[in-house]
Amino acid sequence: ARIPAGETFTSDAIDIPVPASAPDHVILKLAVDNIYYHQGQTTQVRMDGLATTHPVTLIDTAYYGEVTSILPQSSSGDQDIVITGRAIERATGAFLTDVPLKLVITLDGFEREYNVFTDDAGTFSYIFKPFSGEAGIYTVRAVHPDLTDRPVHGQFVINRVSIRPKSIAVTEPKSIT
Repeated sequence: ARIPAGETFTSDAIDIPVPASAPDHVILKLAVDNIYYHQGQTTQVRMDGLATTHPVTLIDTAYYGEVTSILPQSSSGDQDIVITGRAIERATGAFLTDVPLKLVITLDGFEREYNVFTDDAGTFSYIFKPFSGEAGIYTVRAVHPDLTDRPVHGQFVINRVSIRPKSIAVTEPKSIT
């Protein structure tokens, strides 16, 4: 950020992912490595930055999600993948009805999120339709909508062979004698 002399700066809100394994009480530290005057110019001056800390108390969500089944585990891409799971109350271990979860399906670092709700039995079912020509090892997670930590609950594989371009011209020289 470039801040004119005598002015102040307030950044936009920043989301900070916190792993589920973090303790209930943490300390948030903000550190600015360096402060520059005339940055990038021959008259540049660099000072050590500033740092501050703030204690934060983390609260667990009331429930969490889990994937219980992925069928089929392996496909050639010609059939849908059925993913089932449930929402579990942290305090009692009971299945929760009519609560939202985020179903996250990842392939090669790219995530797709789907909003699912549990039914009267506390379970959900989602039918995943792979895109045409898509293949690889997919990871699956079912998480509380407020969480950013996404532990892997399962995986499935789409095995496909594709050739691009779809057509090719082959020329063979012919000898005339």
